[in-house]
Amino acid sequence: MLKPTVIIEYCAECMYLKPALEAAQKILETYADRVEAVTLKPGHDGVFRVTADDALIIEMGDEGLPNAARVVQAVEQFLISPLPPRGEGPGVRAGRGVPQGQGERSP
Repeated sequence: MLKPTVIIEYCAECMYLKPALEAAQKILETYADRVEAVTLKPGHDGVFRVTADDALIIEMGDEGLPNAARVVQAVEQFLISPLPPRGEGPGVRAGRGVPQGQGERSP
């Protein structure tokens, strides 16, 4: 089975590099044996989005910028049950099956 590459896209202008680095480090510490790599991708316009295999794992939503623990929890859920790529399948929305804008699945 292929391991996913996790991509963390962050807003460089918003100074989201540090939270992105913290999330990347925590993902690698926790799931080094289950992910191929973690890639940081500079973005703009307030973006903070984590994807893998073209599936949205978590993004900034109403709760604000997700901390490293929330990102790792969302990656764990993805690793347990991968989502179809964005735009495929019924009911694909932002986050893990929650209304767009909220950005993550409730625990």
